Amino acid sequence: MSSQLKRLFLPYAVAGLSIAIVCGVLCGYSWLFGPRWSPEEYRVGNQPIPWKTFSKRSLNDELARGRSVLVNFRADWDIATVIHERTSLEKPSVRRLIFRKNITPLIADWTDDDKDISNELQELGEISIPLVVIYSPQKPPKVLRDFLTEKDVVRALEEIPN
Repeated sequence: MSSQLKRLFLPYAVAGLSIAIVCGVLCGYSWLFGPRWSPEEYRVGNQPIPWKTFSKRSLNDELARGRSVLVNFRADWDIATVIHERTSLEKPSVRRLIFRKNITPLIADWTDDDKDISNELQELGEISIPLVVIYSPQKPPKVLRDFLTEKDVVRALEEIPN
């Protein structure tokens, strides 16, 4: 290789090698110090949340069994609920916590103004959606409203005893 070509390509080769080293260090750091998930939790984190349809009876049945319940109050006509689901609920960290803590996910679809859902919202003292409520047999319901982030949901789920 001629000296002119070396001078031309040497800075690019050094920059490329530097970037590769930095990427390798960062990947190694996240591998060593990142979260530890079982193979099952990893698989679950990459699948959609297994939502079941909300009813007052299903909520009470799960609580009577000693299970915590996450209820997503939503409607198709509310764009905020769609954004909310994509940005804060359907995330691997949330799915893994739902799996790890054996939480029952229920979806309360208020699209057609369901009376059971309206009554539940009224009992909670709420009049609007989007709304996520975490019910636990040991605690009063935890209401998460408005502009939720993934961290808000994760923090609330982590407060639930195993």
